[in-house]
Amino acid sequence: MPETGLRQQDGWTAGRIGCAIALGLAAVVAMRGAWLDILHIAWVDEESSQVWLVVPIIVLLLAVRRKALRETLPASSYLGTALAAAGWALSSYGYFSAIQSFWHLGAVMLLAGAVWTVLGNRVMWVALPAALVALFFVPVPGRIRMEIALPLQQATAYAAEAVLVTLGQDAERTGMMLSFNGRPVVRIDEACNGMRMVFALLLVCYAFAMVNPLRPALRLVVIAFSPALALICNIIRVVPTALVYAYADEGTGDMVHDLSGWAMVFLAYGFLAVLFRVLEWAEVPVYQSDLDAAAPVKSAGPALDTTTQGAPTA
Repeated sequence: MPETGLRQQDGWTAGRIGCAIALGLAAVVAMRGAWLDILHIAWVDEESSQVWLVVPIIVLLLAVRRKALRETLPASSYLGTALAAAGWALSSYGYFSAIQSFWHLGAVMLLAGAVWTVLGNRVMWVALPAALVALFFVPVPGRIRMEIALPLQQATAYAAEAVLVTLGQDAERTGMMLSFNGRPVVRIDEACNGMRMVFALLLVCYAFAMVNPLRPALRLVVIAFSPALALICNIIRVVPTALVYAYADEGTGDMVHDLSGWAMVFLAYGFLAVLFRVLEWAEVPVYQSDLDAAAPVKSAGPALDTTTQGAPTA
């Protein structure tokens, strides 16, 4: 795609890289109120904790595409400038209209547009899988979170009770409360409703799908599987957490509850890795290279018999 507007420069020069960093920092400083609010929400609200995963996953995806990025020449583009202007307008509108998600999203758009202006369309296209992760900087509005949390916490409560009873525990569910021996232990809708893992595990599934050279259809399947994976991981988390609350002191239960949430991120990635190893062992074509290897080779035409061509006739 041809670059539009601004003057092109040659290659990945120190000046261009420095300009991209400087404009990015300027965009963050210009919207520092929105960025500080994002960090504050991520710090005090565990249901927005996916914000802490955004930068590591962006770095990971850029590292995977480093060869393609090196081979792509940057060139300035007005499209980035237009995105930055739209981000500024959206953030300002969100601030003065008290629409928090617009305020935050506009700040992210301004940052992306500033970098895009310097690096250009080709570089941003190569880096698009990483750039899309920046959308997870925006904390999810409470109304949307509640629409997701209600069915998730109900399913978790039912499943956790069934698992605990199967393990021989005297567990009973009353609404969203799990009780042991008639003593309330864990309230699912407050302590372990799994919302903190929904978007974190969506990020994990997205990272897994983009880091590995999977077939395009399987990438979509992995990303779509993230809500089910979040439910499975939350059940795995709730069962031992409830047992600790039942048989240990509350401080130990709180510690297990907090640590197990982050442990589920690594568990989910490991689960996907093992699943695809099993599929590969079963000779299921999961990688794009598997399809390329299985594709029939087209013949260039009938082969000539060089042993007789041009031979003298009797």
